[in-house]
Amino acid sequence: MKNRTGAAPYPSTDAAEQETIALLYNLINHQLIKLDVKSRDKYPNVDGYIEIVGENGVPLGKMEVQIRKIAEKATKYQCPSSLVAYSEKSTLPVLLICMDTVERVGYWRHICREMPEYKPSQQSFVIRFGETDTIDGGNGYIHRWIGIVSDYQRRVADFPILSEKVADLLSLDGISHDEISYLQQYIDTINVLLDTEFPAVKRALYSDVWKLGVGIISSDNRWVSYQLYKIPSGRPYPLICKVRVDSFLSRFQGSDEVAKNAVERIGQSQMHRKPPKIQAEEFVFDKVRRVVKAKLLPIRGKTAAADILFAFTDRYSNILGLDPKADELELKDFDLALNERLLRISEVVARRVVGANKMLMYLDLDAVSEHVRSWNLEPSERFEGDVIFVISSRVLPIRLVFEALKYLQARGVNTIQRPFPRRKSGLSGRWIWSGYGTEKIMEGVRSVLSAAIAEYAEFIAANQFRFPRSPYLDLNTSIIFVYRHSEGSPGPVVEEFHVDNSSASLPKLLVYVANGKLIEVNTQEHLIRINGRQYEIEESSWSAAGYLFDPMPVVNQLYRFLTADLYRHFGVETWV
Repeated sequence: MKNRTGAAPYPSTDAAEQETIALLYNLINHQLIKLDVKSRDKYPNVDGYIEIVGENGVPLGKMEVQIRKIAEKATKYQCPSSLVAYSEKSTLPVLLICMDTVERVGYWRHICREMPEYKPSQQSFVIRFGETDTIDGGNGYIHRWIGIVSDYQRRVADFPILSEKVADLLSLDGISHDEISYLQQYIDTINVLLDTEFPAVKRALYSDVWKLGVGIISSDNRWVSYQLYKIPSGRPYPLICKVRVDSFLSRFQGSDEVAKNAVERIGQSQMHRKPPKIQAEEFVFDKVRRVVKAKLLPIRGKTAAADILFAFTDRYSNILGLDPKADELELKDFDLALNERLLRISEVVARRVVGANKMLMYLDLDAVSEHVRSWNLEPSERFEGDVIFVISSRVLPIRLVFEALKYLQARGVNTIQRPFPRRKSGLSGRWIWSGYGTEKIMEGVRSVLSAAIAEYAEFIAANQFRFPRSPYLDLNTSIIFVYRHSEGSPGPVVEEFHVDNSSASLPKLLVYVANGKLIEVNTQEHLIRINGRQYEIEESSWSAAGYLFDPMPVVNQLYRFLTADLYRHFGVETWV
């Protein structure tokens, strides 16, 4: 029928869009979640904002949100890669919410580059939602959202953004040409290293940053004081500027807004100052060490992911309600234990500890585990939402656990096997490696080293490292490990040898027991004999092997390969 009014019609999707937003409004907890979305807008990536608030309406954090309708009983969504690209430019976490208006349930996912389903070369990718990714009237999702915004705020240091006083900062009166030239080379080297060689480190520490800038506090022929500050994406702020003197004393005292965005402040004698390139490398390499030692990089690889989940289960089995002696784990059970039981029982602990004071709490899971044991606690039937808390662990990075679970689910894995054999029941000893038979030890050592070699390339690619000289990635180099066991001190040792394998006569990885008949090592002549054939050793090293018996041995080995390559390519010592 012809439109006789002359007015433009609403798009055909308008009714569905209104219904989707209305359902989300009905499902969320309005005491804790403030939804600010716009329908009928023209913005392709986000529809608005979600703000999480605590008691008395105090804001705890904010996220951008895209809302989409999915078909009845659908549990997946074809996500455009442009949404991930947008999340890298946004200064807030980005949330995708998909609503099934027939079943009256919503699903959500935190959008970021580290999503295991995402591949930069593809225009879109499939997100599959699990039972614990729901918004269905309960409050379970709220604690996970709080965890996202809390983790985000900790990683970006939560400084205020720069104000409009940029014009005052552009003047560099009183600063010598040599000083300006030095700092230009310095800050340029820092940004180039972070953007090209260590983008994963930049995402881990400065996820809201376009570039780092340098603010000059004072400079004369004897002493220079300056600070590095964050320049948010989309903000036209200078790479070099002046900072007021009082700002250097305390980030809260100064009136200069640049100072409030500082990430590090430095004072140096001109006499002992290093060349700008070296000074910049020292700053970046220090951040690399921090990220590597804290294991902040996303893990890739099925065995490494399984390694993380078993380590978490072993340590917090009484919170999760899972059997720590099991060598097989159903991901569906772990998902429910992690995203339902753990959060409900943590809420019970938080409610007991906090009493009448309902402010934001940080719960260490080791303390929660002890409370569960001593108070004989059981989880509540559902989330009450009367306390706000964030969980953490001093031993196992919580982010790794959630990332490992999502990675395995994205790969369609339903069941995982323990990658390293458990200690024999009833056996104990003074050492961490005590209580294992010889066969079990070698079975475990081989499985850990094999998985690490097989999954290292994926781990490196996911974190965008470039290691052209890595022997672990070179198909023409064989890696040979010789394990020497000792029950007492100093304990087991692993020797590592690299040999040329351009003839393809050896597999990529070989693992042997010391004093075996199949291998002989002559370190003085740099020769190794395998099955009667002699090879020249190109590189060798040895290390204590206790880490193979620690929690997450596969992850530990991946990071040992990484530290070796960082030293090989950049001279960065990050030994873990």
